[in-house]
Amino acid sequence: MNASIVERALPMLQIGDFLIQAISDGHLTASLDLLSHIDPAEATQLQLKAGVSDPSSIHINTYLVRGKGRTILIDAGAGGINGWGGELRGNLLRAGVQPTDVDTILLTHAHPDHVGGLLDAHG
Repeated sequence: MNASIVERALPMLQIGDFLIQAISDGHLTASLDLLSHIDPAEATQLQLKAGVSDPSSIHINTYLVRGKGRTILIDAGAGGINGWGGELRGNLLRAGVQPTDVDTILLTHAHPDHVGGLLDAHG
């Protein structure tokens, strides 16, 4: 695949010795009524103004951090649970990373869209 296509699809940023890359697990569909501290109508308007055509389609992103001999994944996506996401493994491969290359997984919190990708049908 053309390197510039991968860079656009998997944005990255170099910070010191570390390369940080956004890796998508796909999306989930949810009502903006689930958000706290913002009116759903206001949230919808903010999304539409930002160019989001379907505010109920929520991106599930993880972050890959590489540097100093480490490969760290921040969050594990949804892994297809409830029909959400499930694209992390393929997008890691697009970034040139085998799942077994990841030596550390950091979880920001334990919602299904952050931990569902830790296991698959084979464990």
